[in-house]
Amino acid sequence: MDKRKIQDILHFRKDLPPFLVHLTKDKDKEKKAKDNLIGILDDKKLKQSGERISSIGFLTDSSTINPSEKKEFLSAICVTETPLESIHCLIDIQGRQVNLEPYGVVFLKERLKEKNFHPALYFNNSNEGHSDPILKAIGTLASSAPDEAKKFFPLVTTFGHLVGPSKPSGGWQDFYWEREWRRPFYYGDFSFSFSENPKNNDVFCGLCPESEIDFFEGKSSGLPFIDPRRPLSWYAQKLIRRRKVLNIEHSVV
Repeated sequence: MDKRKIQDILHFRKDLPPFLVHLTKDKDKEKKAKDNLIGILDDKKLKQSGERISSIGFLTDSSTINPSEKKEFLSAICVTETPLESIHCLIDIQGRQVNLEPYGVVFLKERLKEKNFHPALYFNNSNEGHSDPILKAIGTLASSAPDEAKKFFPLVTTFGHLVGPSKPSGGWQDFYWEREWRRPFYYGDFSFSFSENPKNNDVFCGLCPESEIDFFEGKSSGLPFIDPRRPLSWYAQKLIRRRKVLNIEHSVV
């Protein structure tokens, strides 16, 4: 029997989806997650927020970073590699500071790989303080190789005990399960296309509540939408049709 090719096997790995998903959130009482998605679709762009997300920024050595450049060292656009059928697990979680909503865009992973998105680099800090000296050592790149550091620092994160001298007593976090990918601030905003030409298309589908699918599909040039809180089988025909249009070999339902 001939041995199987790895690329053929991966087409059937449900835990390795061909997608990366960006979900939106409410920014304030006026700017809701739905409004943010509308803006993303209108501009065809994910914008850099400038928010500090790198764990490097919680260490004292980050004080060597020029304040005007901190967002370049510590910020990124974030997406998740969570399988499409499990996106609902990122929504409506009690006690979270960042409350993601069922509005978003499902991108083609292969396309985003070409556009400077990388898996987040998770350091295990379950043994308190274990990661601090590692991250401090990495932090020295800010002065010795600043351009390379700007491409690398935003990818760095930890799970376990919080890092840095100002962490709260007993502080703990673990977002490893979110399977985050990031585009460092260094590379700027991410402009994308959902052209009808598969070769120029970065998007598989959009996400929104079932009651708003007609609205979003009507303003998005035929881009299909699904509700991430419902089983994919509800949208099987729509997803299979989209898969064929984009020549995706990976199973999507």
